[in-house]
Amino acid sequence: MEDNHFKIQKYFRLKNKIKRLNDLMSDLENSLYDRTLATHVVYNGYDIHVESVKLDTLIADIESSKEYIKKELEITTFKQRAFREYLQSITEAEYSILVKYFERESISHILDSTIDDLQEEIYEIETAVAFKYGLELPKEPIKLTGSIDDNLERLVALLG
Repeated sequence: MEDNHFKIQKYFRLKNKIKRLNDLMSDLENSLYDRTLATHVVYNGYDIHVESVKLDTLIADIESSKEYIKKELEITTFKQRAFREYLQSITEAEYSILVKYFERESISHILDSTIDDLQEEIYEIETAVAFKYGLELPKEPIKLTGSIDDNLERLVALLG
């Protein structure tokens, strides 16, 4: 249950993650100019020689890092957009309760049905991301009810 709580909180903080990714992208774009490209003296145990920065390797590393961040930024933006659409589809009172519980943590308890609906929506978003970007499909959340018989049936079905 605690794990699900943190996963939901991460969705409420996607805007912060997007800002961090944009900052990181900006830092990478400037990283080539922030370092010295001068030669330096190196001692390797046998002799002393002059070595320089391998510019092609450095640029390839920076570009591959930028591609990874672009992909992560695209996925995170997609998640934020889908989550925002869900939040706009619920009532103002439900939205206020969710924000107080997950983002501000100013209330200590909300209805299980509200959390279940939110988990279901996040599962749908994660599944859409997996299909769109060719990632691994998320595990379907297990819903427990008040009935022990129903819970056992679900457990047996899950274990096959």
